[in-house]
Amino acid sequence: MSGNSASNGGGICIANSTGGGDCTNFGTVDTANSINNLIEGPAACDLTHGVNGNIIGSDPNLGALTGSPAYYPLNAGSLSH
Repeated sequence: MSGNSASNGGGICIANSTGGGDCTNFGTVDTANSINNLIEGPAACDLTHGVNGNIIGSDPNLGALTGSPAYYPLNAGSLSH
């Protein structure tokens, strides 16, 4: 991602990793200032569910790949929709 921003302080959605966990912190993630992230896997870059608006360990309910550039939309009922 590049130039990511949002009116509520940013945030990312990580899900459906084919290589194991959805996110690993190798000392580069500032957990104190990571806010409003939605990460499906329970091991999520050392972030804690409920802290700083982070949602950890919940399915983001992504739709099918669409658009150009391609993206996965959030379906109705998604925790961040």
